[in-house]
Amino acid sequence: MKGWLFIIYFFFVGILAEAQMPEATSEGPVYSLKIIDKKNGAYYYGNTKITNWAALSIPFAELNEGEVNLRYRQYKTLNSVGQAISWIPTVYFLANLNQEKNTRSGAYWAVLLTSLAGSMTCNWVAQKRIKQAIVHYNHGISRKTGFRMNIEPDKNTWGLAIHANF
Repeated sequence: MKGWLFIIYFFFVGILAEAQMPEATSEGPVYSLKIIDKKNGAYYYGNTKITNWAALSIPFAELNEGEVNLRYRQYKTLNSVGQAISWIPTVYFLANLNQEKNTRSGAYWAVLLTSLAGSMTCNWVAQKRIKQAIVHYNHGISRKTGFRMNIEPDKNTWGLAIHANF
C-alpha cells in the first residue's frame, strides 16, 4: 500500500511541476538572456555578480552558439587539467615517502616547479578562453536581439557604440 501511495504522490508532483514550466515558442524558450558586462574588474550577469564561472553554463547553453560553447568547453577542460597538474607534487611526495631525502633532492624540486608552471599556464589560458566566450556571448545576444552595445571587457575604454538592426 505504501508503495502505491509513493508512486501516486510522485505522479501528481510531476504533473504540478510540469504545469509551472514556462511556455516555449517555436523560436525556443521564453527565457530572456542578459548581457554580461564588466564593472570595476568584476563580471555581472544582469545585476548579479558572477562569483563562479560555472554559473554561466546556463546562459551559454541557452544561447546555443557554437563558438561560445566551444570556448566554454575549452575553459572547463583547461581548468580541470590545471587542477590535475597541481596534484603531481603531492603524489610524487607520497610515492617517495619512504626514502630519506625525498624533498631535498633535485628531482622533487623539478617536479614541483614544473607542475607549478604547468598549472599556472593552464589556468591562465583557461581564463582567456572564458573571457573570449563572454565576448562571443555578448555578440550573439546582440545578433539575436538586433541591439548591440560594444563593450570590451578587458580594456579601459571611454565611450559606447550603439547599433540597431532594422
